[in-house]
Amino acid sequence: MSTQSFSAAEREAIWLAYDKKCAYTRELLDVSSFHIDHVIPESLAQDPAGLKRLKTELGLPNDFDIFGYGNLVPCRPGANLQKGALLLNTAHVHFFLGIASSKKDEVEANLTRIAKRTNRGRAIVLLQQCLERGDLSPEEVSDILEKHSDRPEEIFGLLEGMQFADSAEVRF
Repeated sequence: MSTQSFSAAEREAIWLAYDKKCAYTRELLDVSSFHIDHVIPESLAQDPAGLKRLKTELGLPNDFDIFGYGNLVPCRPGANLQKGALLLNTAHVHFFLGIASSKKDEVEANLTRIAKRTNRGRAIVLLQQCLERGDLSPEEVSDILEKHSDRPEEIFGLLEGMQFADSAEVRF
């Protein structure tokens, strides 16, 4: 049973990096019901000597992170439950760690895109509220969106601390 928890953004980022497919079966995964498996079982984190031996056997660097994206793969629930804490044979471990390692940068890039998308959505809601209250004109909202489309988090800086006619302060 996994003790590591993942945010919705991490789950989506991993799912997207693997083209929405199970790393083990290559079948399409439903975003709402897939599992994230540790190629090297996370239970080994409780056995530092065993983990160190395994890293040496597999030729992994000392800083290999058992909880990092280079050890995580999306999979069908049945495949994950069947594997459990089983350590696959060396060839399979190398194969799936190679895949996970090759996807690590993509997972991190997906996380950045997801955060940007989330920030953009929050900024649009705040701008819409300002527009509805009459604190900003449609032209001002349009200008703000145009100037800060690549960096929506800057919109928060523009709106934070802005005093409105009703003396309510915008804080996010």
